[in-house]
Amino acid sequence: MRALQAPRVADLSVLQLMLVAGMVRLEKHKRLAAYNFEMVWDECSACRPNSETDGRAMVTREAGWRAFEELVALNVAYWSSANAEGSGKDMRYAGATLAVSEADVRRGFETARGGLPTYVQRFLNEEAPL
Repeated sequence: MRALQAPRVADLSVLQLMLVAGMVRLEKHKRLAAYNFEMVWDECSACRPNSETDGRAMVTREAGWRAFEELVALNVAYWSSANAEGSGKDMRYAGATLAVSEADVRRGFETARGGLPTYVQRFLNEEAPL
């Protein structure tokens, strides 16, 4: 299903790129074919700023959820179940999958608009935080 027309990964916001990096990590290292927002949010905890003391703006769970929904709306990710949205289920727990390959993500990270913060790049590359 990775053939969907997705926008260039490089055009996504920093928060969206962080979530995409979390999805890549879940696929690659936990070998998950689908994951939900809460799983991705937890995976991103190592990258997500917890205070403004390190120069990164705080990110709320609600802002993360809106960014995740937008990734689906932009066809960067898709709901794993075709009828998930109409089920009445809390969509934060609905399965989703990336619609772009890890190679596309890495290319997008290299050319991200406005430059990509080092902490997000390090998160994708699984390097220790700064």
